[in-house]
Amino acid sequence: MHWVVGDGAHIVHEPNAATVLAPFPFVTAEGQGAISDPEGNLLFIANHQNLYNRQGDIMPNGTGPFTHEPFGDLTQGSIIVPVPGTIDIYEVVYLNSRTYEYWPKAEHLRVDMSLDGGLGDVMPGTHEVFGDSVTEKLTATPHGNGVDYWVLMNRWDTDEFRAYLVSGTGLDTVPVVSHAGSAHTRFYILPNQNNNFQGQMKFNVAGDRIALTTPNSTSPQPAPPITQLFNFDDNTGSVSYRMSFPGHQGCYGIEFSGDGTKLYVSGMDSVEHYVDQYDLSLDDTLAIQNSRTRVYALVHTSLPDPPADRPNALTLGPDGRIYVTRVYSTLSWFAIIDQPDSLGAACNFIWNGLDLAPTSLNGSHCNQLKRYHDSPYAAGIHVPAERPPLNLFPNPISTTTWLDANGLRGPVQVDWHDAIGRIVRTERVTANGFGLLLDARALGDGIYTIHLRQHQQIGAIKAVVQH
Repeated sequence: MHWVVGDGAHIVHEPNAATVLAPFPFVTAEGQGAISDPEGNLLFIANHQNLYNRQGDIMPNGTGPFTHEPFGDLTQGSIIVPVPGTIDIYEVVYLNSRTYEYWPKAEHLRVDMSLDGGLGDVMPGTHEVFGDSVTEKLTATPHGNGVDYWVLMNRWDTDEFRAYLVSGTGLDTVPVVSHAGSAHTRFYILPNQNNNFQGQMKFNVAGDRIALTTPNSTSPQPAPPITQLFNFDDNTGSVSYRMSFPGHQGCYGIEFSGDGTKLYVSGMDSVEHYVDQYDLSLDDTLAIQNSRTRVYALVHTSLPDPPADRPNALTLGPDGRIYVTRVYSTLSWFAIIDQPDSLGAACNFIWNGLDLAPTSLNGSHCNQLKRYHDSPYAAGIHVPAERPPLNLFPNPISTTTWLDANGLRGPVQVDWHDAIGRIVRTERVTANGFGLLLDARALGDGIYTIHLRQHQQIGAIKAVVQH
């Protein structure tokens, strides 16, 4: 299975491996769609403006095939679903965030992979606008009959879920409507203030549960954050409320582990940028809420760099790992939750998980079905990756850097040694259990060795300061 993210970064997933291929010549952002055939070969990509074939070229009728202006960045801006009973036909569903007088709508069209010599093109007369007033949440799952699919959206300003059936005749634009959970309510009256509709919504692999999250607004008055779990009937398309996860702020990413027993949430408060885990295998709602475990955190600081480098979108990969989008303008790294079915720290959160260099991640992720073509989503059991005891990012350092050190807590003595071994700076920095933030702006350009000490020597790591 293939992903396309960021500045054309192209990733192919196989059992025990995710390989970065030569990049495509186009840019994507946030959650765009891509789909592969039953053998795992890339078919086409739907970013927020165009449709691209597997060679990276725009389909002949794939340039802005939308009624209104090109799509802006959306949390889950598009998704691709096979049309049951066909070999070559796919439904592409888009969300539009900046048109329709600031009331977002959805659009869909069909792609026939037999057109343009097998590279695919838009089928004439299949484009349609439907489903007004939607949030940026768009996901899909197989129907309980094992043939059809459901495409799920969440309506803005209400507690309404809309499940659209995709059958052999394509997408039915008359939805199954459910009312459940909290309303994604606007907190501004002006029409150009489209707040409180971002954040991911995900099905688990089994397709019987949904989780979603929405970042809360902060000004001029705070909007309540929404992080909730729902039940889904994959035969009827109905949604029912299960429980809430209180105490979160600034949440954007949410994802189930492959076996569905763990739920991960990314967020940020005034102290930390974080990823938390919940144990859904527990029966009692309060017990699930109390199982909240912080599996990774970065110190939240007002310094310009690297606070923007924080965990954001969460996406379960075909290899069973969860890929964590790190928000940073020139960043090339995914973080990875290596064993997401495991409890607590055993999930093995790796900050520098997959390098997409020379491309940038660009704050994006790939929005896909977790099961399609009757193929299981998880490609196989993978070997746990070894987590380095110490890790720096960025390195070279221009201003600040995050020293990744899992399990390190409390005050730590940090000694900076220059190239000939002299201690040129000593400071005490508090570690939060996952690492510590270091400031190199007062140091001159050069090569240093950073030594950490807490009663005794903890370890050392090379660093390059380059202003």
